Amino acid sequence: MADVLGRYSIDGSVLENLLPYFKSENGRYYITLDMASNPMFYFVQWDIAETFTGYNSVIRNSKYTEGINCPWDFPDGWEYSTSDGNWIEDPTLIVECVDYRK
Repeated sequence: MADVLGRYSIDGSVLENLLPYFKSENGRYYITLDMASNPMFYFVQWDIAETFTGYNSVIRNSKYTEGINCPWDFPDGWEYSTSDGNWIEDPTLIVECVDYRK
Protein backbone atom coordinates (compact mmCIF):
# COMPACT_ATOMS: atom_id res chain seq x y z
CA MET A 1 0.00 0.00 0.00
CA ALA A 2 3.01 2.31 0.30
CA ASP A 3 2.83 3.20 -3.40
CA VAL A 4 -0.70 4.58 -2.83
CA LEU A 5 0.45 7.10 -0.22
CA GLY A 6 2.16 10.33 -1.15
CA ARG A 7 1.54 13.54 -3.05
CA TYR A 8 -1.34 13.92 -5.50
CA SER A 9 -1.97 16.82 -7.89
CA ILE A 10 -5.08 17.96 -9.72
CA ASP A 11 -5.31 16.06 -12.99
CA GLY A 12 -8.79 16.93 -14.25
CA SER A 13 -12.41 17.18 -13.26
CA VAL A 14 -15.61 15.18 -13.49
CA LEU A 15 -19.30 15.95 -13.76
CA GLU A 16 -18.94 19.00 -16.00
CA ASN A 17 -16.11 20.49 -13.89
CA LEU A 18 -18.09 20.14 -10.65
CA LEU A 19 -15.37 18.23 -8.77
CA PRO A 20 -11.66 17.70 -9.39
CA TYR A 21 -9.77 14.45 -9.34
CA PHE A 22 -6.12 14.06 -8.40
CA LYS A 23 -3.32 11.86 -9.76
CA SER A 24 -0.47 10.43 -7.68
CA GLU A 25 3.11 11.41 -8.39
CA ASN A 26 3.86 7.84 -9.45
CA GLY A 27 0.96 7.96 -11.93
CA ARG A 28 -0.68 4.77 -10.65
CA TYR A 29 -3.56 6.06 -8.50
CA TYR A 30 -6.23 8.73 -8.35
CA ILE A 31 -8.15 10.43 -5.56
CA THR A 32 -11.53 10.51 -7.21
CA LEU A 33 -15.23 9.91 -6.80
CA ASP A 34 -16.52 6.43 -6.17
CA MET A 35 -18.35 5.00 -9.19
CA ALA A 36 -21.67 5.13 -7.27
CA SER A 37 -21.32 8.81 -6.31
CA ASN A 38 -24.16 11.04 -7.42
CA PRO A 39 -23.86 14.74 -6.49
CA MET A 40 -27.38 15.36 -7.82
CA PHE A 41 -28.57 13.39 -4.77
CA TYR A 42 -25.83 14.82 -2.52
CA PHE A 43 -24.03 11.47 -2.29
CA VAL A 44 -20.29 11.80 -2.86
CA GLN A 45 -17.83 9.14 -1.75
CA TRP A 46 -14.12 9.77 -2.24
CA ASP A 47 -11.84 6.86 -3.13
CA ILE A 48 -8.25 6.26 -4.06
CA ALA A 49 -8.46 4.05 -7.11
CA GLU A 50 -6.51 2.77 -10.10
CA THR A 51 -8.57 4.91 -12.51
CA PHE A 52 -10.05 8.39 -12.35
CA THR A 53 -13.48 6.79 -12.77
CA GLY A 54 -13.14 5.15 -9.34
CA TYR A 55 -12.59 1.59 -10.57
CA ASN A 56 -10.52 -0.75 -8.34
CA SER A 57 -10.56 1.37 -5.19
CA VAL A 58 -7.89 0.58 -2.63
CA ILE A 59 -8.74 3.31 -0.10
CA ARG A 60 -12.11 4.96 0.49
CA ASN A 61 -14.05 7.14 2.86
CA SER A 62 -17.61 5.85 3.18
CA LYS A 63 -18.23 7.71 6.44
CA TYR A 64 -18.73 11.21 4.99
CA THR A 65 -20.85 10.79 1.88
CA GLU A 66 -23.69 13.21 2.50
CA GLY A 67 -23.30 16.42 0.54
CA ILE A 68 -20.60 17.65 -1.77
CA ASN A 69 -17.31 17.73 0.12
CA CYS A 70 -13.62 17.64 -0.67
CA PRO A 71 -11.50 14.71 0.54
CA TRP A 72 -9.43 16.90 2.89
CA ASP A 73 -12.60 17.93 4.76
CA PHE A 74 -12.76 14.56 6.58
CA PRO A 75 -11.09 14.20 9.98
CA ASP A 76 -11.33 10.40 9.88
CA GLY A 77 -13.13 7.49 8.24
CA TRP A 78 -10.52 6.45 5.68
CA GLU A 79 -10.45 2.69 5.07
CA TYR A 80 -8.16 0.42 3.08
CA SER A 81 -9.09 -2.75 1.24
CA THR A 82 -7.63 -6.04 2.38
CA SER A 83 -6.66 -8.87 0.04
CA ASP A 84 -9.89 -10.70 0.95
CA GLY A 85 -12.09 -7.72 0.03
CA ASN A 86 -12.84 -6.38 3.51
CA TRP A 87 -12.48 -2.72 4.44
CA ILE A 88 -10.50 -1.74 7.56
CA GLU A 89 -10.60 1.79 8.98
CA ASP A 90 -7.16 3.28 9.55
CA PRO A 91 -7.14 6.33 11.85
CA THR A 92 -3.65 7.28 10.63
CA LEU A 93 -4.80 7.91 7.05
CA ILE A 94 -5.51 11.56 6.27
CA VAL A 95 -5.81 13.74 3.18
CA GLU A 96 -4.35 17.22 3.42
CA CYS A 97 -4.62 20.06 0.94
CA VAL A 98 -1.32 21.89 0.64
CA ASP A 99 0.01 24.42 -1.83
CA TYR A 100 2.94 22.72 -3.50
CA ARG A 101 5.02 24.16 -6.30
CA LYS A 102 8.01 22.44 -7.86
